[in-house]
Amino acid sequence: MDAFIRCSLKKRTPTGILEKDKRGKHVPANKLVAENDTFMRHHITSFKMESHYCRKKSTKKYLDSALNITIMHRMYVDLCSASSRKPVSLEKYRLVFNEYNLGFFKPKKDQCKRCLVQRSRSEDEQKQYEVEFNKHLERKESARKC
Repeated sequence: MDAFIRCSLKKRTPTGILEKDKRGKHVPANKLVAENDTFMRHHITSFKMESHYCRKKSTKKYLDSALNITIMHRMYVDLCSASSRKPVSLEKYRLVFNEYNLGFFKPKKDQCKRCLVQRSRSEDEQKQYEVEFNKHLERKESARKC
């Protein structure tokens, strides 16, 4: 009780009023800066998202099956070091990633290698191989009919 009175007398201003409490007024050391947060969110949304792998009513979007959160975070860290920003931890990246309702597409059935190669080609290459690919699709459809 004696310490409480001594401390109160020390904090008294010349007018006799106690000065304001200074507890809890500092910014936390691990607080994420808004600019870095938007940079990280932009990085997550920059990946190509496909929703046609699921039902109509589902809001979940799917990323390429070759990706995972660790690979995406590694790419983010590389991008941060190139632009001299401080990257967030994998745990924080994972928390923000989970807000977007994203998943990684894993095909339930085996897929044709030619179809996968055609999908991964650039638009110019797709046009170049279009006739050959259409023949492949026709053969595939005729095989299903048998």
